[in-house]
Amino acid sequence: MTALGDPDDCASVLVLTLVRTGHVGDTSCASTPPPLRTAPPFWATTSEATSGLGPAGGPRLDVAAVAVATAGDAVARWWQTYEVSGLGLRGGSWRSSGSETVTFWLVDYAFTKDVVVSGVVTWQRGTGAVAARLTITDSPAGTGTLTMTWDSRAAGAVATVTGTLGGQPLVAKVLAP
Repeated sequence: MTALGDPDDCASVLVLTLVRTGHVGDTSCASTPPPLRTAPPFWATTSEATSGLGPAGGPRLDVAAVAVATAGDAVARWWQTYEVSGLGLRGGSWRSSGSETVTFWLVDYAFTKDVVVSGVVTWQRGTGAVAARLTITDSPAGTGTLTMTWDSRAAGAVATVTGTLGGQPLVAKVLAP
């Protein structure tokens, strides 16, 4: 929990109350802080990826997990550093705009060596809602377009992924970053 950029109006209110009155005041808002989101695992290739929800699901599920991790990487990097742009872990770039609603544009972003994506990720900081539409331009499972959503404020969040990959429909659930 941080008082800087506090989307919950919790820590910032506690700090201001302490400074103004010498007492912290009502701390009930701090009893259930949102989970701390860190960068996703740094898989080198999709063969190392996992959905995190059970047995291996094959290359298409692995690519879905990497796509979700790619979107999550941009969100985590913004949240940890407040950078407005940067380079993908293994290529490409991203840029962002906004504060309460943060929009990310990924261009040829490579989170792993074998999956390249471009597209838009939107994060509603207050509610935690993350939504992304990513075009997979290179992957072991072919090309396609995937839409994904998850709640970044929920512990153990699961991302829902739909779209097409390798010319085939894909509906999957993977552990959210």
